[in-house]
Amino acid sequence: MKERVKRHVLFSLAALISMGVLLYVSTDIVLYCSGLGIEELPAVEGEWNEQVFFDVFYITVKGGLSDTVDLTGYAYMETDEPNPDKKIDLMWVSDDHIYKIGTNISDHYGLRAGLVQRNIQGTHHMFSSVFSHAQMEDGMYTLFIYCYENEGTSSYTCTPYPFKKEGRSFIPLSGYVGTQQGQQSILNASTDEPVYHSIEVCKKAEDLLQIRGWAAAIGYPSEESDILLALTDENGETVLYDTLQFLRHYLRTPLQDTIYDHSAFYTNIPLSDLEEGTYTLSILVQAGALRLAPLSHKVIYGADGSITFERGTLPASTPKKTYAERQDIPLADFTQNRELYHSIGSCNPVDDVLQVKGWGIEVGTPSAEAEVFIGLTNSSGEGAVYNTEAYAGTYLRDVLENGQIYDNSYFECNIPLSELEPGSYVLEVLVRGRESGRSIVPHALLVKEDGTIEYTP
Repeated sequence: MKERVKRHVLFSLAALISMGVLLYVSTDIVLYCSGLGIEELPAVEGEWNEQVFFDVFYITVKGGLSDTVDLTGYAYMETDEPNPDKKIDLMWVSDDHIYKIGTNISDHYGLRAGLVQRNIQGTHHMFSSVFSHAQMEDGMYTLFIYCYENEGTSSYTCTPYPFKKEGRSFIPLSGYVGTQQGQQSILNASTDEPVYHSIEVCKKAEDLLQIRGWAAAIGYPSEESDILLALTDENGETVLYDTLQFLRHYLRTPLQDTIYDHSAFYTNIPLSDLEEGTYTLSILVQAGALRLAPLSHKVIYGADGSITFERGTLPASTPKKTYAERQDIPLADFTQNRELYHSIGSCNPVDDVLQVKGWGIEVGTPSAEAEVFIGLTNSSGEGAVYNTEAYAGTYLRDVLENGQIYDNSYFECNIPLSELEPGSYVLEVLVRGRESGRSIVPHALLVKEDGTIEYTP
């Protein structure tokens, strides 16, 4: 009886082992038969970094018998010609090897809606790929994307996603590591020309400070500019770091021009470059002259190795403010609109102006297609409308559905104090989009005889 049980157990183990081997082999066969297998190339002909718009939503590396990598994203190029034979390939490039992996492409409704408005051909721009990295040689690899639309439109582009292949491991690294551009002062950088920017990610990633966002010198093509990051310590010592720039089509909405398509950036700063303390993070764009963004940020490197990011304060080197002008628009033209959302972050006298800062949107209307104004009504019922200066930010992405269309909804309004007589006022945020609307929640303002001002949200 014992011998029979023993033989049964040994037979079962052998069967399981055989199934495991077959599973491993069959997994590879399925992957390769589906067109997603690895092909090593001796070289790649063509141009890198052409006009390929892309994003990678997620990259998942799974261990086990098959050692698979799972990627999903999108890629497309602008073309006027049909693209029924479109394909997207992934290229893993190291100093010694180039591997090509095919993808499955599909439609995605959320992506389609925006592309139709821009006359992009076709609908199948999403890609997905699952492949085994077992055949790849060890080394450091960077992911490139090859996009073929039609015979006249195809190209490769570099992504900010490096990987390390080591034995059975395929390790995603934290990204492009910026190199120091030297210690220098940024006080001589120009603040006369506007630089818009947004920091989307600033966090610790292993032994690196990972920073991602976008920056554009207004009026200057991003392909001809360089984006730099400056870290200034508590002693006033500043170190500049370079960044890797890449394409992001969504910047056309807040910046309203195609010349800023290459304004997205990505870099990592080794934490070994930093000491415990507080740093000022500034954004600069080399666009003819070196331009400094008016908003700086704080990065706190804690004694426990933690990183804390504090967004946006105006530095002492901010350019001269723009005075708001009274508009020739009757306040009565704006009617209460429940689809108008807003927030006033600050309302204070600054030098010779009443400075009002915040954001305002009409739900569903991209900020590039709307204007924000400030309305003031005195105790006699006389109203005035003032223009605002718009600037970009990403906070609304986290709190509103489809929040990226509101990236340019932030405003600053500097109303000359000379136009405010003592008395009480009603302050309102106005948005002219599909309709000319005013918020259903007004604010109170009291200008006293001694010139002080009280603001009540």
